[in-house]
Amino acid sequence: MPLERPMIYNFRSKCIMSHSIHDINDRLVAAGKLEHRPIYVYGSDNIPKGAMQVSALLTTGHRCLAKAIFKQSVNEGIPPLYLGKDALKGCCYGAQSWLGFITFPKSMEDMLTGKSDAEAMFLKSSPEVCRKSLQNIGKITPPADYIVMSTAADLKGHEKVLSVVCFGSAEQTRNLCALVHFSETRIFEPIMAPWGSHCSLFVAYPAGMAENAPKDTAFLGPNAPDGNSWFPEDIMALSMPIEMARRISEDYGNSFAVKAPEMTFPKSREIV
Repeated sequence: MPLERPMIYNFRSKCIMSHSIHDINDRLVAAGKLEHRPIYVYGSDNIPKGAMQVSALLTTGHRCLAKAIFKQSVNEGIPPLYLGKDALKGCCYGAQSWLGFITFPKSMEDMLTGKSDAEAMFLKSSPEVCRKSLQNIGKITPPADYIVMSTAADLKGHEKVLSVVCFGSAEQTRNLCALVHFSETRIFEPIMAPWGSHCSLFVAYPAGMAENAPKDTAFLGPNAPDGNSWFPEDIMALSMPIEMARRISEDYGNSFAVKAPEMTFPKSREIV
């Protein structure tokens, strides 16, 4: 069944345009020559038919939600994944806080500052710095009873998609970053590399769940080493609100990605 093609008002061109999630997905993949599938995030008050609980995918190794999202991006055949207040068991301890199902407990501060014997990370210099950093995120509010992560192919067309996360090599990611900047006059704000968990950068910040996360902004990460045991050393993620993804998909045809392909995707490279 084809996706619904919602009418989107393009404020820059002052015209009405129609872009489905499939359109957006095709352009994101083409713009970055992405080898891994973009993952879309939305909220649902019901578990989507055929969806899989995150913990069902994470049966071995690290139980990080972000790991499940990356596995979904890389491996075909993984259905939409969901997480909710009644579906947290078996997932990593941190996701329930970083996605707003509970407030940050004191044990999180101890873990991040290395004062916990269980899982000392030493990611913040002191309890005070850690506490202030967590406060600066603001309240994190889930968009619905369940947070759902899905490839474009598994979206039915009725979902209110909030954001998308793309995984790519350094070159693929910088090409996507350049497309974000293509129609922007803001120099510094359109893309940020904030502090936070992998799942906050992949989901909470771009989906607008974190109170103080800037809007109309893409997030480059992850920016912490605690996932280095499973996240590939040659991959980065770029996540963004779906409205930004729509805008750059509209820009794609007039951009360097199409009009200067020899620069964007060079066939020969200078050895430095």
